[in-house]
Amino acid sequence: MIVWIIIILIAIALQIIMDLIMWFNPSSFINIQIRTYFDLAFLFIVLGMLYRIFTMQKKGEKEKLKTRIKELEEKIKELEAK
Repeated sequence: MIVWIIIILIAIALQIIMDLIMWFNPSSFINIQIRTYFDLAFLFIVLGMLYRIFTMQKKGEKEKLKTRIKELEEKIKELEAK
């Protein structure tokens, strides 16, 4: 997860730098085609990160519920034994 955050921070920093260069120097070396490819790459990185967050969140919830069910089943067995 930390790797994703670092990748996003680097991409956002590059995005801001490109915006500033294009804002203050319209005849800069950054053309629209490079900018478009970078924006698409940034979009796919963010979508991949969101997909991974949601799948890991659901997986974590299921694992927590399974462990809780096992704990409760053990408590029931202990109570029945008494």
